[in-house]
Amino acid sequence: MFLRHGPGAIPSLIAHGRDALRKQILLVIIAALSLAACGKGASSKPLPRIGFLLPGKEADGIASAILLLAQGRAELLSMKADGLRGKQSDQLDALLKDKVRTIIIACVDPEDAGAFIDKAKAAKVPVVFSGARPAAADMVKWDRAYYVGTDPATMGKAQGELAASLWARGPASDRNRDGIMQYAVLRGHPSPGSTEMTQGLLAYLEGQGQARQKLADATSGTGREGARQLASAWALRLGQGLEVVLGQGGDEALGAAQALASRGPLPIIIATGADNPALSAIASGEILGTIAEDIDGEAKATMDLAALLAGTGNLARLGWTISENKYLWVAPVKITKDNLAAALGKPSDGTRR
Repeated sequence: MFLRHGPGAIPSLIAHGRDALRKQILLVIIAALSLAACGKGASSKPLPRIGFLLPGKEADGIASAILLLAQGRAELLSMKADGLRGKQSDQLDALLKDKVRTIIIACVDPEDAGAFIDKAKAAKVPVVFSGARPAAADMVKWDRAYYVGTDPATMGKAQGELAASLWARGPASDRNRDGIMQYAVLRGHPSPGSTEMTQGLLAYLEGQGQARQKLADATSGTGREGARQLASAWALRLGQGLEVVLGQGGDEALGAAQALASRGPLPIIIATGADNPALSAIASGEILGTIAEDIDGEAKATMDLAALLAGTGNLARLGWTISENKYLWVAPVKITKDNLAAALGKPSDGTRR
């Protein structure tokens, strides 16, 4: 069937088209407003309240990252203790009174952790420790106390892996051409964490079935100057036979580098920690690498765990492995010149064990 249009048909069709277009636009606007209203309703849901106790006057790298990660996930109530133990204890009392769902604590002194756990347990508020690790005897006081950090033994193992890898890169590292990696260990200030780190290092180097020989093992005890004196004595006794120096800390590695710089080509020197002097020494070639905590990884793990504990989530769905139902270990990172630029772009944090 054909429709015949008179002289006024065309304007009438145009007017009809405009009305239809207006209706479509109106429907789109209504739909958009409805979606916006739904979104507003979802975002207005109250966020879980999480307390965050910082030890100093300023947030370090991990703390700064946690503050950023909390945005949109939690109402983070942060307090700075200014290095005062009593002040931090009072701040914990205030947060517990304020009915937070979880508390993240970086202790001014890890010896206070036991008392903090007692308070959190009494209030039935889960606690996640960051920074300096509390004693194992304190951690077992409550099954809702957790720690996020880097396993010292794993850090030591990573140092051994990096040293062995760098030594194997070229024949120049094997100074006496005997096919054996001759190394020395410079330990830092004694602590449970440093002992575990050394144990992890030696377990790796001595348990791989490779040709390796430990020529010296000593504790500097007095930081960089003590390390310099020890390395000077080693240089006199061992000469160019010393191929690798493993400093269990930035000062230990840098002290060794200072002592050995005037005695010919430097051996392979590996540190732990990623403070600015260590990173600068990698840039200049004084040391070849260091093992550091994964700042971003630890911050994410801490926030993920705290947010889950503040809600009703199951730890099995966390996505991180929790050892002994207490410790969430984040793998360390190996820093050399190859990835130094990325490391220099992050806030400076040393090894905090």
